[in-house]
Amino acid sequence: MTADDLAAIFAQHGQAATWTRASGAVAVSGTVVFDDPDETLFGDGVLVGGPVMLLATDTFPELSAGDLVATGGETFSVAEVRRQDDGAIKLVRLARF
Repeated sequence: MTADDLAAIFAQHGQAATWTRASGAVAVSGTVVFDDPDETLFGDGVLVGGPVMLLATDTFPELSAGDLVATGGETFSVAEVRRQDDGAIKLVRLARF
């Protein structure tokens, strides 16, 4: 998948999000694909419920567990971050407060 392919996917399916480090550093805005399914195949074939987001790795390059992400009028805590395939995208499991 090329950078142009990723840009097209996020332009078509993405929504605005804001990332704030757990340390409280300045918030950064970007575009993510957000979903809140009943079940998600995550990582090594583990099913989890709850919100997830997909983003280009360079959108929030240092995103890590414990950070905060606001999107769609709701704020979430980052539970887990996994790079996918070649590392160009991340799948992020989120937790509600």
